[in-house]
Amino acid sequence: MVYLKNKLHVIIISLIIIAVIGSLLFYAFTKKENSIKPIYEIATIEYIDPLIFSGIVQAENIKEIFINESLGNVCSISITDGQEISEGTLLFTYQNDTVKDQADGEEQSLSKLVLAVDIAQQNLSLAIEKQDSLNSELTEAINKYNNQKTDTPEDEAKKSELKSIVDQLEDSIETQKGVIIQNQQNLDSANLELSNANTTVAKTKEKITTTVTSDMSGIAYINMKGKTDPSQPFITLVSPQTVIDATVSEYDYHRLFKEQKVIVKPITSNEQISGNIKLIEKLPKNNFESSNATSSNQISNYNFIIKPDKQLQFGLSVDVLVNIEEIRISKTAVIESEKEKFVFLYKDSKAVKTSISLKEENGVYIVLDGVSVGDNIITNPDEHIKDGLVVEVKK
Repeated sequence: MVYLKNKLHVIIISLIIIAVIGSLLFYAFTKKENSIKPIYEIATIEYIDPLIFSGIVQAENIKEIFINESLGNVCSISITDGQEISEGTLLFTYQNDTVKDQADGEEQSLSKLVLAVDIAQQNLSLAIEKQDSLNSELTEAINKYNNQKTDTPEDEAKKSELKSIVDQLEDSIETQKGVIIQNQQNLDSANLELSNANTTVAKTKEKITTTVTSDMSGIAYINMKGKTDPSQPFITLVSPQTVIDATVSEYDYHRLFKEQKVIVKPITSNEQISGNIKLIEKLPKNNFESSNATSSNQISNYNFIIKPDKQLQFGLSVDVLVNIEEIRISKTAVIESEKEKFVFLYKDSKAVKTSISLKEENGVYIVLDGVSVGDNIITNPDEHIKDGLVVEVKK
């Protein structure tokens, strides 16, 4: 009995040992199986980094005024260097000495015309006085003729004589009327000539001095060298409003458009200023430069102008940031079938199959539709992944 009892104990202990070993083997196998379960990588979808361009702050409007020698010499300057002016401010005045001499000569000729008018007026007055005198004589002669008696032959002869006098006076009066008309015409002609001459002299005098005024508000800078050198600006007008002149290469030119919002960052501070693109040049700024350069080694650059929401210091260097709402994804994240392209998004610990529309540009997939900024995409899907599968991920 003791032998059987000991043998039973051995059997029980052996079974316990076998059970423990089996449990350990099962745990080890299960752990190994779990250890080879794939872990997927995910990335949060974001827009591409903003494009960064270099720019410089300059005046929105700059106007250079050059001396026009045909208008004469500058005789007076009405502003000071660096003066702030408004639109319509008198800047300077020309005097043309040649035109002044011409006006003096015309004024001398004018005095002769004035004398001619006076003479014509005197001749007309004398002619009118003579006509008045003839009319008086005619009236007197008619009275004598009407009162002359005809009783005797002598009276008849006297009356006939008086009639001849009346006829002569009437003829003289008619002739004098023609003289008056002629003198009146002479006077009118002299007055017209004088009037035209006065107009000519006045117009000539207007050309003696020419004033130049500002057509914009801003700050005026005077360059005295430009007073004698027509190749240099004499006065430069600078508006107080500022813009930013930046440059874009032909590679990014198509990404910019008018009124596009940008961020301006002065390189001397961390300040960020909003702005809008106001102008994009159609011709490259190096269009006419380096005529010996070949198309294979020359990159075209274009100027574009930004209006910042805040006025900045002239000449300040800035970075211009242009946010591009473009999503790019790695080719490894895309699975292609005969009918579609799709990716797996990571949502609620599961892989979610999502159809996607793409275009390929320069070896990169650009998303047209299907995913949005903020989505988490599995970047390394394999043959085991499927829609709705609970997956383990890491970023």
